[in-house]
Amino acid sequence: MLITHLGDSKNGAYINGNKRAALNIFTGEVLQKDDLVTPLKIGDILKNLPAPTTDKMINDWSEDDVTTSTAYLSWEAYEGADSYRVDIFKKITGAEGLEFLYADTRIAESNSITLTGLTANTRYAVMVTALDSEGEELAIYDYCNLQTPLEDSDDVTDPTTEDPDDDDDVKTGYSNSNVLNAIMTFIAAGALIVLLTYKKKAV
Repeated sequence: MLITHLGDSKNGAYINGNKRAALNIFTGEVLQKDDLVTPLKIGDILKNLPAPTTDKMINDWSEDDVTTSTAYLSWEAYEGADSYRVDIFKKITGAEGLEFLYADTRIAESNSITLTGLTANTRYAVMVTALDSEGEELAIYDYCNLQTPLEDSDDVTDPTTEDPDDDDDVKTGYSNSNVLNAIMTFIAAGALIVLLTYKKKAV
């Protein structure tokens, strides 16, 4: 479904004329209400995100708050809010420029959340919506941008690196240095025997 219109959210956000659901993308379960239609589904693309309806903000995050697969976010609490819907979008470059690929929805019981299951080296837009006890939208916060870092190269296994625990990689026998030492010891012992034999005959 291509999103063509995002309506006024004073009485709840509307998408293509239908009220928006708080949806668990993975199970298809409506988290807050069961009478909503045409919720966003994974893979839907938005040209623009809804305009904020509150001056309250998502707090600035630091590099320590974001890993290759997680992100910790917090925001100013909204008076009367019972929970918050957190919509996650991947920022992509479409034919007409920047677009928002709908990725997931989470529900936060307080004004913070740790997002998991993110993809490394990916740009995201995260939008928070305050909900009342009935799941009705109270306010939409302005979205924030974040980017997950590249995978740590130290975590990537080099296929050319030998595993010492792998029986196929364990080498048997002597190393070159051990063989050389053995030969030298043998020669020295032989020379000693020859010397002692010569002295004995001389006596």
